Amino acid sequence: MPVGLVAAASGFRCGVGASGCLCGTIAGAVICLGYFFGRIEPADPKANKCVEFSDELQESFRQSHGILCCETLTRGMDKSKGEHMAQCEKFTGDMAVKTAEIITRELNLSVV
Repeated sequence: MPVGLVAAASGFRCGVGASGCLCGTIAGAVICLGYFFGRIEPADPKANKCVEFSDELQESFRQSHGILCCETLTRGMDKSKGEHMAQCEKFTGDMAVKTAEIITRELNLSVV
């Protein structure tokens, strides 16, 4: 993955701008899907597929964790004790797997 793409997602940590409104793992995964399936031109029909894949992604997270809100997902956690970071690492792994599943399925790739 291009380093610039990783840098572009930096503002999503702890919810958009640390607001707690959206789990950053979802935002990062949607950016990754857009990299592979997003549109370049305004009327490109690829945008519809990208939205479909992004919905599949967020629905997967919602089914596993109940909500997309970082603030709610981390409520009551003491960030200094590592509980918050451990949960974020798990969520990031979950979304990386789901994103890879979508990418490999849609691009007809084999995982070795």
